Amino acid sequence: MRFFLSAFVIVLHVVSMRRYEGPSPSVLLSLTSELALAGKWPPLRERGEDIVLLAEYFAHQIAQRYRLDDVKISSSARRKLLSHSWPGNVRELQHVMERAIVMASGNVLEADDFEFSKMIEPAQKTETLNLEALEQDAIMKAISRSNGNLTQAASLLGITRFTLYRKIEKYGL
Repeated sequence: MRFFLSAFVIVLHVVSMRRYEGPSPSVLLSLTSELALAGKWPPLRERGEDIVLLAEYFAHQIAQRYRLDDVKISSSARRKLLSHSWPGNVRELQHVMERAIVMASGNVLEADDFEFSKMIEPAQKTETLNLEALEQDAIMKAISRSNGNLTQAASLLGITRFTLYRKIEKYGL
């Protein structure tokens, strides 16, 4: 039910932005409810331009939350968002958008503002006592366990979300 309500709110927002040129809102809401109830919502990587619509929706919501001016997404940033595989699905997109907006220097997000998590393969795991390597490993495990939710990952690590952002940037994760 929570998923359906989230999808419903996003659909209403996209339609209200008057940028949507497709089926009528009632058809769109009907399709949304059918997909949600059937549990057959396709993965984000298979939804093409939906990625950009969702990114715009999240940009608007995040800008409001942080009391920022309206945030725009450049065409190069759109291409970068569309080229990513989105293993963390919509939640990953939401967190990537939040990080980009918080760390950006202006109101137009460029491709360089977006950084995606790099997942470490379990086969690469070696025992080390190097503190930085252990910290990087702990960060990657926390992000993986929280399915890309950086707030939950920070909580698992016992640090603030902003500290986690700084560490991700420091280590290039």
